[in-house]
Amino acid sequence: MANSIPNRYRIYVSSFLMDMVCAFVVGAGAVYAIELGAGAMELGLLGATGAAFYVISCIFSGKLCDLVPRRGIILSAAVLAALSCLMLTRAEALSELYIFYSGFHVGIGFFWPALQALLADSRHAKSLAVTLGNFCIFWSLGFTAGHYICGYLTEVSATLPFAWCVAPSVAILIICFTLSEIEGKEKGASADFLIRTNAQTRVLWKRFLVSGWLANFTLVFTLSSAKMLFPKLALDVDHLDRALLGIMLALIHGGQVFMFWLAK
Repeated sequence: MANSIPNRYRIYVSSFLMDMVCAFVVGAGAVYAIELGAGAMELGLLGATGAAFYVISCIFSGKLCDLVPRRGIILSAAVLAALSCLMLTRAEALSELYIFYSGFHVGIGFFWPALQALLADSRHAKSLAVTLGNFCIFWSLGFTAGHYICGYLTEVSATLPFAWCVAPSVAILIICFTLSEIEGKEKGASADFLIRTNAQTRVLWKRFLVSGWLANFTLVFTLSSAKMLFPKLALDVDHLDRALLGIMLALIHGGQVFMFWLAK
């Protein structure tokens, strides 16, 4: 039965679940850091440390995807992310929070490039733009739902969302275990494109790639600043309750869902 479901649908669901987990870790990470006495500087360092490990892991994962089976990378990365979530429930100091938070970002840094590479390979006759549009909608929905739920969970305990990461993490492992490495005929499509196209088209493609990198950097920089520093302002200065904080963070990604739907 699992093999009759195209890869892309399983990847959509996996992306939804993984970004729900990411929302739990990022949302609860900031709130728990504040509980442990973190100021604006420590919160910024927490976000920067996680982002640095994520970037480095993505670079290695991208190269690794061309050398070893992608499903193996995805499964190993998902296990590392899940173990880091469990360790976060045991963190009792900011130093431990930094370590396990970074460990989680190493996991997702290896997870996302491999998953997206497999998605591009598995699109069959579907337009890549449509496939990526659906993918972006699903991962944005995961963040939206995750932040919304996380807000209510942190009302009970700042570490409860870390424990809740276990269920979606197990579901991710089960789904990703069924992914096919041989589905689709698009493997190496990017490399083939560069070989087949003329020099002018390759220059245009590379310029577009650089523009995408800059746009992605700007988006992530802005979101990271909001997610790591806004909780400090909201909880300590404006005295918002944690559930409302979760709703406000969820609205950011709710807007993303809407825009991705319009673009699709």
